Amino acid sequence: MGHAAGSAIHMIFECCEWLGLQTECVEEYDDGLVVEVLPILDRHNDYLRICIKSEGAYIPDTFTVSDDGYTVHELELQERTLPSEFADMREDNALVVRGSEKEIPAAFWRLLRAMMSV
Repeated sequence: MGHAAGSAIHMIFECCEWLGLQTECVEEYDDGLVVEVLPILDRHNDYLRICIKSEGAYIPDTFTVSDDGYTVHELELQERTLPSEFADMREDNALVVRGSEKEIPAAFWRLLRAMMSV
């Protein structure tokens, strides 16, 4: 695991631990994308997944955390819209938050709240 991605993953693990959640699985890909499966079930009894990637090549010390389109897809299936408090997170068909190492815990929590609102 690359250093930058490793620090982002470590921060997410700490957030999960603080929330009393034990992460189930982490998948790492060659392009630096890390997918973490959270022990939170959606309405279909599937685990929520988040994607974390370092934007270091483009924006130093910045990380992107995304739901990879899960939330918007679920809302469309239910013929509902994204709550306005999360509307600024939408990029195309995914919810995305960006931040530095210090900002990632709050960004992760906001993304998780948006995903759980479905």
